[in-house]
Amino acid sequence: MDKLQSFGKYPQLKAYMLEAAEGIFQRLETGGRESRQLTDVKAYIEQHYKANITLEGAASKVFMNPYYFSSFFKKHTGMNFKQYLTEVRMKQAIKLLLHTDLMIYQIAEEVGYNNARQFSDMFKKHSGKLPQEFRASGDDKQP
Repeated sequence: MDKLQSFGKYPQLKAYMLEAAEGIFQRLETGGRESRQLTDVKAYIEQHYKANITLEGAASKVFMNPYYFSSFFKKHTGMNFKQYLTEVRMKQAIKLLLHTDLMIYQIAEEVGYNNARQFSDMFKKHSGKLPQEFRASGDDKQP
């Protein structure tokens, strides 16, 4: 109230109110701080999916407690952190299977799996086919 009463003339008050409203609309459009945090952590995952990314490490990137981050991430993406990371890795694996001649163990390493067997099992669970079968079918429809 003090701020509003400090304006001597109506045009000053009007300009202040319009500026305040514009700020509110911009925050609504961008989703505010939570949206930026989610965008930051998704970008981090998409840039570092090859590494051993952990929930704790991702949470620290946006300065959140891992337990809070876990529920925050699920609330905003509809999937838990591990599911999202797997999704990013599998999409990249599909690209590599279809557009390179890399061996399956090389693709596994490229998408963050140290164990080719574990990668193959995860890929089959995700796509319904083993990586070799997927490559042989030439199926470019992502599961």
